[in-house]
Amino acid sequence: LLWLCCSTQLCFPQCNIITVCFTQLCFPQCNIITVCFPQCNIITIRFPQCNIITIRFPQCNIITVCFPQCNIITVCFPQCNIITVCFPQCNIITVCFPQCNIITVCFPQCNIITVCFPQCNIITVCFPQCNIITVCFPQCNIITVCFPQCNIITCVCVYVCVLLLSPSVILWVSVG
Repeated sequence: LLWLCCSTQLCFPQCNIITVCFTQLCFPQCNIITVCFPQCNIITIRFPQCNIITIRFPQCNIITVCFPQCNIITVCFPQCNIITVCFPQCNIITVCFPQCNIITVCFPQCNIITVCFPQCNIITVCFPQCNIITVCFPQCNIITVCFPQCNIITCVCVYVCVLLLSPSVILWVSVG
């Protein structure tokens, strides 16, 4: 009865899905939708009052942990390693492109949108009441820290190399 009440599974051929719902009884607010494509291995852990949508494409490794009152949408493209941790009252959208390593940590009342392009290493930390949009271009290392009531748009790591008339003089311009 616990399995029937607390989990809904849609599986395509050659899928291995482990779905665990931690409830002593079957709570009516256990909603799990798991969609697996071929050659997917998904471990989904469900606590009471969690709404999780996990979409898994081939060759993705996803670990999704939901605490009460968390809404998580995790989308993984091939060759992405995503760890998403959500605390209560956090709304996180994490999008990973190939060869991106993203760690997103959200504290209560934080809205974070993190977009990573190939070969980017981004660490984004948000404190309460922060709205952060962080965009990283290739070969950029960005650490963005926002304190309460901060609105930050960060676009850094733009290097311009200008060769002047004299071949021996090179001017480096760093914009950030």
